[in-house]
Amino acid sequence: MYTTPVALLTLTLLAPAGARAIDLADTRLVADPATSDYFYDPAFHGAERRGMRKKYAAFVPDLATRNDLSRVTQWMLSELSVGHSYQGPGDSAFEAETIPGGLLGADYDVANGRYRFKRVFGGLKWTPDLRSPLTEPGVDVKAGEYLLAVEGKDLRVPEELYERFERTANRIVEITVGPTPDGKGSRRSRWCRSRMSGRCATATGWKATSGV
Repeated sequence: MYTTPVALLTLTLLAPAGARAIDLADTRLVADPATSDYFYDPAFHGAERRGMRKKYAAFVPDLATRNDLSRVTQWMLSELSVGHSYQGPGDSAFEAETIPGGLLGADYDVANGRYRFKRVFGGLKWTPDLRSPLTEPGVDVKAGEYLLAVEGKDLRVPEELYERFERTANRIVEITVGPTPDGKGSRRSRWCRSRMSGRCATATGWKATSGV
């Protein structure tokens, strides 16, 4: 028997010994009286409990990890639309690793099998930690240009763009940008990105700090 307490309910799952998957046929949902009986609004801000149970129970058969359950519980809690409403993490079979990633400060669309800059955010140039990496002097990436390569490696759809920037916080990264998807007229720029602040200068004389 596996019992997982969460903020609004206790989810009890019965699994036969040696089973590869948990049998959800005998799943029981038990409301926590501290929440169900003492919430200050008897109408739960319009979140009808039986309706919420039916809505979020649909996700249960597809849960694969404890983190999946936590995410669904967070979604359910958000239905209350109330501040200071929290969900405890519960037991976890592994330690989640936070992988810092760099961001260029832009929105993208897909065109001609490439990632194209749809919008470049300007940032706040008078605040060092909020400057935009793509608008620094000598870089000047414009909307409509293509992100062709990262660290000299060609980038094309459907490869995940953001995967290329994993573990790049506080590191110098080279990007190749051009006006056309075939690489004609492209240029290379080196930049550094920190999630909290940027302090790295590059050989091309510009630095990148936080963006979106």
